[in-house]
Amino acid sequence: MKTQTTVNFEEPMRLFASHAEALVDERGRTYFNVFRTEPAEAVFDWPDYVDLPARYLEAAAMIEPVVGGLVETVPALRKWLYGFVEADGLAYRPNDMIANHEAELFDQARYIHMLATWAMYDPEDREVRERLANACRGLMGRATFEGDYAYINRIEVYFGGTLIRPMMQAALVMNRPDWIDFAGKLTKGILHHSEHFAADGSFKGHHHGHLGCQAGMLAWALVTGDDRVRDRVRQIFDWSRSISTSFGFVPEVAQRPDDLVACETCTLMDYLDAVLLLARHVDPGYWDVAEKAARNHLMEVQVRDASWLAQTPEKPDEEDIIRSRIRQRVLGSFAGWSAPHAMLACAEEQQRFTWVKSQELQPRYWGKVRAIQNCCAGAGVRGLHQVWSNIATFADGQLSVNMLMGKRVPEARITGFAPFEGRATIQMLQDCRLRFRPSSDLRPEQVNVRLNGRNVQTKWNGPFVEMGAVRRGDQIEVAYPLPQRREAVTIGNPGFQSYRFQADWKGDTVIAVEPDPNNATTGHSHVMNQRIPVYYGPDAPGRLYQRDAWRKDRTDVALSQPAPDDRRIDWFSLRSKQ
Repeated sequence: MKTQTTVNFEEPMRLFASHAEALVDERGRTYFNVFRTEPAEAVFDWPDYVDLPARYLEAAAMIEPVVGGLVETVPALRKWLYGFVEADGLAYRPNDMIANHEAELFDQARYIHMLATWAMYDPEDREVRERLANACRGLMGRATFEGDYAYINRIEVYFGGTLIRPMMQAALVMNRPDWIDFAGKLTKGILHHSEHFAADGSFKGHHHGHLGCQAGMLAWALVTGDDRVRDRVRQIFDWSRSISTSFGFVPEVAQRPDDLVACETCTLMDYLDAVLLLARHVDPGYWDVAEKAARNHLMEVQVRDASWLAQTPEKPDEEDIIRSRIRQRVLGSFAGWSAPHAMLACAEEQQRFTWVKSQELQPRYWGKVRAIQNCCAGAGVRGLHQVWSNIATFADGQLSVNMLMGKRVPEARITGFAPFEGRATIQMLQDCRLRFRPSSDLRPEQVNVRLNGRNVQTKWNGPFVEMGAVRRGDQIEVAYPLPQRREAVTIGNPGFQSYRFQADWKGDTVIAVEPDPNNATTGHSHVMNQRIPVYYGPDAPGRLYQRDAWRKDRTDVALSQPAPDDRRIDWFSLRSKQ
């Protein structure tokens, strides 16, 4: 029986490393689709030219301090991806039976995300910095500038707005004020010269793209001090939050016009990106939103058990299709369309006429349910790193422990025992000022603090306990209750079927999510224009939140071993790296 360790982000990062070595082939190719066929099969697709290789490469840099080295497939991934970069610095899909020759803008967003991360990971990598400069220059060369705003092709969120966040980070890494100005012009185009966002902050469409755009616009507003844009983005995010659950189930599509509602891990990644920026720079009350989403749905939707995927009858691998050892190969990836309580929300088949380019390849994709989409593999790891890098932050001589979870930074080692015990310790490694944030569900009198074995009076500043100056070697112990409660949860699109669940909480951790047995078993798909099976009931594939053993307190839990974070890869301080 596997030993239970305290909650940490290092273990899921290591698990992704095994996936990135098992489902990337010798040519450096990723496999976007994992179909729920018999047997399950991983199938190459057009996102595997630029989008996925960029995500996997970024994830590899982010987990390197945890793994202790780069995953073995990095050289092949890099060779594959760089092979599609053309003279203008942009990454193009080839013209073949799967794709059309184009530098799709969302692909460029993932490409620049990756390059900016690698430029922080290894500042001496001149090739990466040159490629980053060329890509940003190539995008600006395609832009149309009108007055105070800009756009590429047309003003769009997914194909345009998602460029703002990586463009901002690239500007900070490379010290390029002109790129910040360009990001601002893209922001103004979307906010002031389009109707993508309603006056109340609401919107329709792909939530992943809208949240990624929100994070970018917010980063620009914070760097430039534009409070009006900051407040407008906060309003938009709060609407995104209103259609999500408190434990991090974030719908892939906002106001989808049918009965299907699922959480794409890519969407949760961008949700966390936006909320962490808000928590760190706008309102510390958002730390609670981030922690509950990270402790729960982000951690739960990583594939740790793939027994719900068929491995029989045995069939051989083919060109562009892998069937061998699929259950093992997908371990460490993340759900593409999860339900609140399961890995897969519905049996929606591949979009036939909008997805498949060549008639000869149609049988490879048609009539198959995508069990996992591996854009979410890299996205899940980025989500993990976003939270991991914000557990404890340092600025102006003060260490801020924003979440009482396992973490090692130069100033301290933090161990959180929740949900097994209502306890946390902070072992100081340097002299500095210290503050920490208990759960927002607790009252001040419920939090007991000891410094070097002695009770101390707590001084609160908003959601934080201020410890003042502490010394190297000091040990801070925090004790608090873990109240259990039950929350009624309803999901669904306005005007269509809804589905009911109950979530059992212990402190900030969801122990179980149980569906209403009367939830519908079929729902209308506007993509397929028919009713299809939906999995919002007890028999859903890949049940999540099987944490019943966590209901009672335990003192036999082993301490996790957090990897040191040197803060090289930093997407959230919004400070120039030069």
